[in-house]
Formats: sequence, structure tokens, C-alpha cells
Amino acid sequence: MTDVRLTPREREIVQLLIRGCSNSEIATQLGTQPQTVKNQLTTVFAKVGVRSRLQLAVWGVRSGLDTAGSADDRGEADRQSSAASPTDWNRRA
Repeated sequence: MTDVRLTPREREIVQLLIRGCSNSEIATQLGTQPQTVKNQLTTVFAKVGVRSRLQLAVWGVRSGLDTAGSADDRGEADRQSSAASPTDWNRRA
């Protein structure tokens, strides 16, 4: 199992992506620029080991990031940070 550690901001971005927000919408909600969001998503893609927004959204849901509040607020930071990478999904089945 791959250990994935996201910053609080990266978790926020994944949560907004799961909700279907575009980079521009994420930027507006976080008070930043769309290019900054794009750069941060590129970093998250590399950390998680995915190539698309859809794969990241699936990973985020499976990691418990789809519920309201941040992972830290729900006390799930440990569960999220040790979530399996997409390459591990087939091995779990």
C-alpha cells in the first residue's frame, strides 16, 4: 500500500474537484488563481499516481475526502494519508 500525504490545501482542492468544480471555480472558492490550482493539481496527480481528474476524484472518494469538512476536522487524516494508490486497487479486489 502506498502512503499518500496531502497538505490541507491539497485535500481542499480534491474535495472541490470531487464536487465537480472547475479549476476556475476552485480558485475562486480558495481565493487564488486558476493557474495555481492547475499547478497544485499536477502535484497531487503525481503524489497519488493518477493521470486524470476522474481518477483523482475516484481516489478521493475511496479515501473518504468526499464528505463535508476537511479530513482533519473529521479525524480521518490518518485514514486518508494511508489510502491505497490506484495501482493497489486491483490487488484489493
